Amino acid sequence: MSVRREVISITGPAGTAVSVPVSGEILEVRYDGTDLNAATATADYTLTRVGAGGTILALTDQEGPWQYAPREEVHTTAGAGGTAIGPIPVEGHLQLVIAQGGTATDDVSVFYRA
Repeated sequence: MSVRREVISITGPAGTAVSVPVSGEILEVRYDGTDLNAATATADYTLTRVGAGGTILALTDQEGPWQYAPREEVHTTAGAGGTAIGPIPVEGHLQLVIAQGGTATDDVSVFYRA
């Protein structure tokens, strides 16, 4: 298994972008910028699996730089939440939405194990 990096680029006032198809387990999501053209700590980021659904990462009023290692949560047979157990599986496209981000023209990196 190898670790790969998918860069999702956003261009426009806030914005939405979709990655090329990826297959594996999400290890880390990273934004190396300092802010989105003076949006400071008002930007909201949501990374989801297209088609399969499911939120991988949701950040509110987040200023860069940042990095997170989102993890899948195990559930009981009754559907109750439990503890984080490991990387989030993905098969297909990823969608990144940035809201309240001023003029978003930056990249978010997604590292995954293929």
